[in-house]
Amino acid sequence: MKAVFIEKFGGREVLQYGERSQPEPMRDEVLIRVLASSVNPVDWKIRSGHVKWIFPISFPSTLGFDVSGLIVEVGDNVKGFLPGDEVFCCLEPGAIGAYAEYVSANQSVVALKPKSLSHQEAAAIPLAGMTAWQAFTKYRTPTSGEKILIIGGSGGVGTYAVQIAKSFGAEVTAVCSGKNVDLVKGLGADHVIDYTKEKFQDVVKDQDIVFDTIGHETLTTCRQVLNENGIFISALPSIKVFWDWLKQRVLFSKKKSYMVLLKSNQDDLYELYDLVKDGKLRSVIDSTFPLSHVADAHAKSETGRARGKIVIDVGDSEGI
Repeated sequence: MKAVFIEKFGGREVLQYGERSQPEPMRDEVLIRVLASSVNPVDWKIRSGHVKWIFPISFPSTLGFDVSGLIVEVGDNVKGFLPGDEVFCCLEPGAIGAYAEYVSANQSVVALKPKSLSHQEAAAIPLAGMTAWQAFTKYRTPTSGEKILIIGGSGGVGTYAVQIAKSFGAEVTAVCSGKNVDLVKGLGADHVIDYTKEKFQDVVKDQDIVFDTIGHETLTTCRQVLNENGIFISALPSIKVFWDWLKQRVLFSKKKSYMVLLKSNQDDLYELYDLVKDGKLRSVIDSTFPLSHVADAHAKSETGRARGKIVIDVGDSEGI
């Protein structure tokens, strides 16, 4: 099968497009013909070796987490799925990655694809959508009227975060560049701050939750915008956020800091499925690349300027 893999850490030049062995599903797994995947910043951070302390890999390694496609084979212990089912999922770390024509996935991380979505739209959701969902449900579930500040409201995680926060009835303020203000308002944000014109610390106060989807902030830099019992959540575990978290623990701060350590699971996918079905969640797709052009997709993602998600069309994987 065709796949994109690496044999060492490095820049985009280490990405190889070529043949890898097709996986065989184990007893609790399904074999999926991948029709679409998507790029997340963690993909190129793994490629570069910058997060090897969190995601150790062995070479050669096929990259990618997000999958939407068709089940072609099921293991002996699989229940609830049949060949031909359209599904989507976020692969677990250590699995053969999603930048491939076929993947095996444990049935516990797979869900039926929302029928209203194309495979490209569905492939954009799993990692980013579950990151936003778990940010708002693992530490403190928002209640109606609570104030939430979302930093990076026009990005992959941010576009889902705005919609999910609104589904809980929260009053949402989002931070993005001026060119994306209309997009973020269209997703439901009540207030939008153009970071090129003003700092959110100067105009926002009394927030219950601050969710940083891009990893630039810490509780220390956001303390003044939180209310007395507010919490700060970072979507990107980093040394900077970890040390700030440790400092707040030492100081016994009432304002708490958390990092999203994503756990792929079927239940959360079905929560997102229901939001899609109810018209409360949609994918924003910045651009689409064929499997053979993953390097170009990584280049686009690394600019930090993508609006929503960058999708990989695996059904169009012929030639470079």
